[in-house]
Amino acid sequence: MVSLTLNYLASARRNGHVLKFEGDIIKLDTAMFGYFYIYHDKIVYKRNEKCNNEKYRLGPTSKIGRESRKAFRVWNFNDINRIVMTKYNHIKQAVEIFLHNHKSVFIVLYSEKCLNQFWKELKIKLHKTNVKLIDDSKRRDEIVTARDAWLKLKISTFDYLLKLNYGAGRSFSVLSEYPVFPWIIKDYNNKPLKLKDDIYRELKYPIAGITETKREKAMEKYEATKSIPRTCFQYGTHYIQVRGVLEYLMRLQPFTQFKNIFDEGNNSPERHFHCIRHMWDIIMSDFSMTLELIPEFFYLPEFLGNLYLSVIIVGTI
Repeated sequence: MVSLTLNYLASARRNGHVLKFEGDIIKLDTAMFGYFYIYHDKIVYKRNEKCNNEKYRLGPTSKIGRESRKAFRVWNFNDINRIVMTKYNHIKQAVEIFLHNHKSVFIVLYSEKCLNQFWKELKIKLHKTNVKLIDDSKRRDEIVTARDAWLKLKISTFDYLLKLNYGAGRSFSVLSEYPVFPWIIKDYNNKPLKLKDDIYRELKYPIAGITETKREKAMEKYEATKSIPRTCFQYGTHYIQVRGVLEYLMRLQPFTQFKNIFDEGNNSPERHFHCIRHMWDIIMSDFSMTLELIPEFFYLPEFLGNLYLSVIIVGTI
């Protein structure tokens, strides 16, 4: 396989049929850096032993690891469902390839200019295929289509929120861009929970402004920082970030391992997410807590079980 790919690569490059793009495959635990080649029927990744772009930084992922794995990876156009232009670390420099087998590949290029060149080449090579190319304008159209389908009860609220996350450039492949779901219930004191009107959280405010006190403090923060050019803000933390995702998913591998790395071995039980009601109470009382939820709260109860932690968390999830 490797020798065939090498021969094909060399032949195509000699004949001027393929362009080389430098970039990374981003995974939850690492970045695989190398080169990408777009042929008439496939996309090929070739590992680069050393990253040439010294100024490029992976941000949150770099704390987990950066390494090379497979020397080559190949994605045939027949195996690709869609390719979406997206962001990485809030910069438009990435694409995500969605395959028919429900897997995806997140690729980061080193600049928006490089991304545009990569996208242009994709359009040339894919124009006679069934692969969908989704840029910003088509993504907005998909969000409108999803909204209309949701209003007509053709898709569930869960599916609609996932489509909104994808439309916003979020991905399960990147911890710093992980999908976000809202807190729905605000009263966790009744057992069993009674789904009545006054149990639901007010969704017109973000979690950082869920109470009047939080909204007042947010405005105070804005007033205190608005005199400083381009630095004024209301909330100092985001509604989902790497540490928050790891806190929620630390009971599942590989997130248990990631959490240990981020905590640098400090696995003290009192530092961990151990109770949904307790987490909600902290969010309501602490202005600095702005965490929303993640999709796993709505479909994967296994993430609440202590299967892989080296310490046992005491408490009721």
